[in-house]
Amino acid sequence: MAKPKGIERAEVVQRMKSAIKKGQSATAFIADMRKAGLSYRRTAMLADWRTQGDFTKKEGLLRFVRKDRYPSTEIVRAESWDMGKEFMFQVRLHIQRRPGEPLESQIVNITSDRPLTVGEMEQAALELDLDKYTAGEEKIVGATAETGIRRISA
Repeated sequence: MAKPKGIERAEVVQRMKSAIKKGQSATAFIADMRKAGLSYRRTAMLADWRTQGDFTKKEGLLRFVRKDRYPSTEIVRAESWDMGKEFMFQVRLHIQRRPGEPLESQIVNITSDRPLTVGEMEQAALELDLDKYTAGEEKIVGATAETGIRRISA
């Protein structure tokens, strides 16, 4: 007797968690599940893979958070790195090189031991030593928070 689709999918998701921990690729995992007779639609399997491995897109989501709010854990990427600070935020500076020219942008990193509101991130970027990012008559017009990264222990 064949297993109902919901039970089959639940079994695949359980196996998926251990495959992600081992570092197996999604393609190899799907091939293994097909050999075991536990496959379902490829797009659904890949969606489950991204959800279980927390591989969802988190770049640029800070732009949609109010300036007086802290970003939620769903939009701050968790990574293992060897740095002294707990959080790193990428902020896009908007620079006008000369009057009348179009704006250019440059990404700067802000590190912190505590979570920052989007407004605090942008203010910290504007208060950086701007000589590193500008040379002469260039003017920083504004800043936009792009990405948040939280350090996790490896």
